[in-house]
Amino acid sequence: MSQNIVETEYQSSLEIRGTCHKDFQNVAETFAFNFDKYNEIGSSLSVIVDGEITVDIFAGHTTQKKNEEWNENTLSVAFSCTKAAVALCAHILIDKGLLNAQEKVTKYWPEYGKNGKDDTTVEMILNHSAGLPAFKTVVKEGGFLDWDYVVNLLENEEPFWTPGEQTGYHMMTTGWLIGEIIRRISGKPLGKFFKDEISDPLNLEYWIGLPESEDLRVAKVTPFTSSSSDKPSAFADAFRNDLSSMQRLSLANTGGYDYNSP
Repeated sequence: MSQNIVETEYQSSLEIRGTCHKDFQNVAETFAFNFDKYNEIGSSLSVIVDGEITVDIFAGHTTQKKNEEWNENTLSVAFSCTKAAVALCAHILIDKGLLNAQEKVTKYWPEYGKNGKDDTTVEMILNHSAGLPAFKTVVKEGGFLDWDYVVNLLENEEPFWTPGEQTGYHMMTTGWLIGEIIRRISGKPLGKFFKDEISDPLNLEYWIGLPESEDLRVAKVTPFTSSSSDKPSAFADAFRNDLSSMQRLSLANTGGYDYNSP
């Protein structure tokens, strides 16, 4: 597949490789355009419609130095797409009758019911209305790599709002919130549960906790620089201008978490 060059009406500054169905040429053109408008370094995209792979393209490089080309075997950090994978794990437990979304979290995780969180339901965690989109407590250096430490933080945090009364994207906390419930019920760490129940049976190259053997395949994350023509979002404005905002705390209060750390 790496030898195929995808032809588009838009003349990109670099070659787009892979395959693309003729009905999805606009997708390939937008993919190509991003490299020029946003100085994209490397990327890949796959779109499956009704079981058919309609788009499977990649281009660019895996590092900012551009010393290694992106290829069909390159892996990337999934970021918030992982929330879908984690939710699938929870729904597997629901399907097996081991987890009830309407039950209080404390049924499965008793220590969670502190500081105004005792009535939080599993559903509130799944739909981002649990009130813990970020940590108010300063996360210690390297804290995000210590599962038990973060779980303890969540147990003792006060919610930003009364759980269930508002919704707000739980950007950084979802993995621990759902993952700890999964661990309490199954006895397995989140990554092991996902591997056993989803990725191994479906033969997926998708991990929550990447094996060391795959490290060299991963593209490096490079900070994004917005275009001068792009209007800053409300999220970006709050992040820049309010150091106590949920937006700022979500992204900055992470204990110095490095997205490129193995």
